[in-house]
Amino acid sequence: MIYICMRIIAIIFLLVIIYMIVKDKLKIKYSILWLFFAIAIIVISFNIGLIEKVSDLLSIYYAPAMIFLFAIAFLILYILHLSIVVTKQERSIVNLIQEISLLKEKVERENKEIEKGSKKI
Repeated sequence: MIYICMRIIAIIFLLVIIYMIVKDKLKIKYSILWLFFAIAIIVISFNIGLIEKVSDLLSIYYAPAMIFLFAIAFLILYILHLSIVVTKQERSIVNLIQEISLLKEKVERENKEIEKGSKKI
């Protein structure tokens, strides 16, 4: 029963990811990992023997628990990936703020010089 539920959830998840890509709510570069994850879960759920063999190798007595273990490991890796993306974006934002501040200061300085020049005439 759990394998049937896993298949249904994985297929629905795959369809939701595809729908979000089509509606431009999710960029493809961020959805690729989710697509691979959903496809992997679908493939694994149809190969029950594979799940049981791998769980025996890892000394996991309840085979579906291994799927949750891999899902948690995937989520941890994805969170790490997102942290790296956020760090890069934060650096870019800081650089943009600094550039805007410098440009704003330059414009204000030039406006003051123009005002001083027009008052002298």
